[in-house]
Amino acid sequence: SKDLGAHELSEEKEQQQLEELPEEE
Repeated sequence: SKDLGAHELSEEKEQQQLEELPEEE
């Protein structure tokens, strides 16, 4: 259970970081 929670938190952090990155084309 704890592992699953930590994994989900990690994914959320990664998604937030990606969203913060500026979009360059």
